[in-house]
Amino acid sequence: MNHTVYLKLNQITELTHKEVVLKDVAEVYCDDTNILNKCNA
Repeated sequence: MNHTVYLKLNQITELTHKEVVLKDVAEVYCDDTNILNKCNA
């Protein structure tokens, strides 16, 4: 079964910490909450 994950990337992002996760630089959307939680982790 295929699931689609949508990313909305921010144009300007400045981070001051070393560990960067996907949700720090983009908005993540998916119908499957399990996949969404894995993307945000």
